[in-house]
Amino acid sequence: MKTIYINNMGFITTDKYNRKTKLKLTYLTKKNQNQIRKHISNYNYLKTFLNFGEVQTIYKVNPLELLSPINYDIFIKYIYFKNTENHTAKKMYLKHIKIFNNYQEPDGSKNNKNDFLNGCTQLLNNYDFTSTIIPISKQGIIIDGAHRVALSIVKNTNILCTDFDTFDLCFDFTYFAKRGFPKKYQDYIGFVIIELLNDISCIVLKYNSKKDLRIIISKMKETFDVYYYRTKKNKIVFLFSNAHEKTIFNSAIVTNKESIINEYSKFVSKNIRKKYEDDNL
Repeated sequence: MKTIYINNMGFITTDKYNRKTKLKLTYLTKKNQNQIRKHISNYNYLKTFLNFGEVQTIYKVNPLELLSPINYDIFIKYIYFKNTENHTAKKMYLKHIKIFNNYQEPDGSKNNKNDFLNGCTQLLNNYDFTSTIIPISKQGIIIDGAHRVALSIVKNTNILCTDFDTFDLCFDFTYFAKRGFPKKYQDYIGFVIIELLNDISCIVLKYNSKKDLRIIISKMKETFDVYYYRTKKNKIVFLFSNAHEKTIFNSAIVTNKESIINEYSKFVSKNIRKKYEDDNL
C-alpha cells in the first residue's frame, strides 16, 4: 500500500484491492492498440500511466459485477443518472465531484460544475454501450469510466472492458466521509447498496470501546467486501458482500434483503428511509 498525489485530487491511497467476490467476465476477442484506442475514452491520458499491451483482451460484463467498496462513487453517479431532475440527487452528485477533484478533471477535460452536469447530459443522450471499452484493473476495479458504468446499470445493459495489471485507487465511503460528504447522503446510499447488490448481507455487532470497534472493522474488511458501516450508541451495522459464513463474532449474518433493510433502518433516520422509498416509487 502506498499514497500517491494526483493533480486536482490530492493524496490517494493505492493498493491491489483484495476482492473477495469473484469477478465474472465473458471473453469476447483480442484487439491491438490501433484497434482499441478509438474505443477508450481519454486514451492518450490513460497511456501516460497504463501499460497497454500490443494486444488487449476484450470482455463483456454486467456492470453490477464492477461494483466494489473502493468505487463508492458509482453509487452516487447511479443515483443521479436515475433521476437527473431530483434536487437531492443533483446536490449529492455535485458534492461528491467537488470532494473528488473540485470540479477539475486531472486530464483537463472538465473545469467547472456545469462541465460535469453537461457531460452527464451528453452521456445520457449519446452513450454507445456497444463500442466504448472501460479500462479496469486485474482486480476488477474501474480505472476510468465510472459515469459510464453507473449509466449502464441504470440502462440495465452489459458493457465492454479490458484489464490492466496496475494498482487500485481507494475511493471507498470513508474517503468521501473524511472530506465532508454528509452523513445523510451516506445513509441514503446505504439503501442503494442494498438495492443493487445481489449478494448483499448485513450484521449488527456490539462493541465496548474504540479499540474493540477498530478490531471489528479491521476483521470485517479482511473477511468481506465491506461497502458501508454505521455506528449507533455501542452498536455497528455493516453492509457487505461475499458472506459464506452464517455467523461472525458469534452474531448471525442477515442475507434476506427485506430483513437487511429493517436492520439497517434501525441505524438511520426515518426521514432518510422515507426519502429513499419516495424516490423509488
